[in-house]
Formats: sequence, C-alpha cells, structure tokens
Amino acid sequence: MPFNNGKYDNASSVTLDHSGSSFTPTGIAMHYTVTDTLQGAINALNARDLSYTFLIDRDGSVIQTRDPDRHAAHAGRSHWKPSGGLTNTSSLNRHSVAISFVSRGFFRELDNGFAYDTDAHGNIQGEQYPASEAQRAPSTYDPGWRPIWHKYTQEQLDAAHRLVGSLVQEFPSIQDIYGHDDISISGKSDTGPLFPMQDFRDEFDLNGGLGFRTTIQSPDGVAELRRGPSSRHSSKGQLHNGDTVHIRAFSYTYKASSALSVDRPRRRYLTGWASVDVDGSNRHAGFIYASLFTDTPFVSALKQKL
Repeated sequence: MPFNNGKYDNASSVTLDHSGSSFTPTGIAMHYTVTDTLQGAINALNARDLSYTFLIDRDGSVIQTRDPDRHAAHAGRSHWKPSGGLTNTSSLNRHSVAISFVSRGFFRELDNGFAYDTDAHGNIQGEQYPASEAQRAPSTYDPGWRPIWHKYTQEQLDAAHRLVGSLVQEFPSIQDIYGHDDISISGKSDTGPLFPMQDFRDEFDLNGGLGFRTTIQSPDGVAELRRGPSSRHSSKGQLHNGDTVHIRAFSYTYKASSALSVDRPRRRYLTGWASVDVDGSNRHAGFIYASLFTDTPFVSALKQKL
C-alpha cells in the first residue's frame, strides 16, 4: 500500500516546528517554496512557523512532515468555491493536504543565458539558473503580468503524479485540487501557469463541484467579464441578465481602500471580484463584480459590504 499508518512509502521524513491538528482532507493545495534548496525551504518554514504536508525536491524526492490528516499551516487567507460564511479570515488550512515543490517560483531577469533575481541595487540575489529552466508566461489571473517562471522538473511532476494518486486512494474525502493562486487570487502566485493543474484534475477526477451558482442581474442588463479583478482590466466579453455563472473564488487585495472590509493592517483582504466559470467547464473564464449577481443569501451578505 502507498500509505502505511499515515506514512507515504516513497517519502523520507522531516519534522517541522509547526505540528498541526487532525482533520479530514477534502482537497489538495499545490505550492512552490520560493527557495533554491530543500533545506532553505525547511529553514524558512520553521522561521515563520509554517508548514507543508509534503515537499518535492528538484530531483523528485518526496519529504513528508506529518500524516496527511494532520493540518499544515500553508494556505493563509483563502477559500475555494464558497457557499456561505465567507470572511476575511477564511482559510483552507484545515481542508487541504499541502504539497510544495522546491522552486524559485519566478524570476525578474533573463539575460546572458541565465534567469535570476536582483536587489534594488542590481545585485544578483540567490542562484542563477540556465535559461532553459525558465519560461515567460502570463499569470492565470492577471494576464498582463508576464514573469519568468521557474520550470518544474519532470522528476517533480512524476513524483507529484504518484503522490496525488496515492492520496486520492487513501482519502476518498479528497474531491478537489487547486493551486495557492486559485484559492488566494491576487495574494499568491503559486503554482503558476507552468503547472499542469487541469491534467491532474482530469486524471484523478479532482474537479470538485462547479461552485456557487448564481445569475447575472445588472442594472443595464450587461456585465463585463474582466481579464483581471478590477474595472481597470480589459473586457473578455459580455454576459447578460439571466446568464448563469458559478463562483470559483473571490480575489484579495492588500489595499484597504479596495477591500470589502478590513480587520488588521498588512493583511490580504477580500474584494468583490469573483473568478467565475460561465459554461460549466469548471475553469476560470474571467472576473465579475458581485454587485452584478442575482441576490441570494450568500451574495446578499457580500453585497452588504460592497
């Protein structure tokens, strides 16, 4: 069996400072570490009392930090396909198994055959990686932002494939898989556009439900489907009154002036902009502001804050 008393057969063990309590996982959250090395990731997690359930190194080796039914501190403010009770402090920490890939995430510079970061003075920060290990691509939820992403290795993807398959077999309660960028839109960028998330969803039947169903109800009969979570973003098309949408997740902001409500400073706050599926495909189509949705108990509660 892939798991034996909560231990994954293909993993070595590392103990993190954050231990976690028991829960029943319903999803798998994918991350990257923003570090050059596995040890760098472990040091960073312990310094901030954070954790992942599993880490996958560049060579595909898997490290387990806890049993999958003990929660990790990884998601922060986050939600996915909410149905009600959504607040600034909602979190998927106690809903999802956390898998993180050792990866720099993205780079700011691609020059002289290398991808790398620089500080404010132009000095190189961290390791330099061959340009073949990087690829520029638009962010899923902000197409105008096109950083240079650190590619996942084939060994990492193969290891993730085996691990996810084993988790689904061990925990039938798991019905969905998502990236940190899916569940904390505009707050986090991992796993980014280079991770084949939809392949995992389709192969392991982890598309979950369609999300909260509502319809368009606009004062002028039309709702613009925006490319990003703001009226400043260009339109991808129009929806009309009566058209059905499913809410995947609301975006976040660091600007108090754009938030639905604010509790503590320097946090991510909910906005009224929702990532929606418009055709039942369970995929992000664009953003619509919640004031243009038909009143329901869930949407009405949000509208009170708009």
